[in-house]
Amino acid sequence: MLAVSTQLTFAHRKFAFSALEIWHTERLPVQITVRGVPEEVRDALAAKAALKRQSMQEFLSVELERIAMKPSVETLLQAIRHRKEATGTRLSSEKILSARDADRV
Repeated sequence: MLAVSTQLTFAHRKFAFSALEIWHTERLPVQITVRGVPEEVRDALAAKAALKRQSMQEFLSVELERIAMKPSVETLLQAIRHRKEATGTRLSSEKILSARDADRV
């Protein structure tokens, strides 16, 4: 009987450790509440969700993740300025337009 008790204890410890490990590596989703959304905006979002055959929750979750991963305009411009400074190259608008037009022929 003692051996069975020890095995169960070990199995429980192993399960608890696995659950703890999963909990630490996979973040639990958080809840966000948005108040004061106009009814027409809610209706438009619901229509978009329905077109994708998603619940409002699924649709908004995907959209929020997309927005969060997309760099802001300020971040993008800062990266472009940094790259221009680092390379030291400058092209005139005429050279850019002629290169663009050459590809269209």
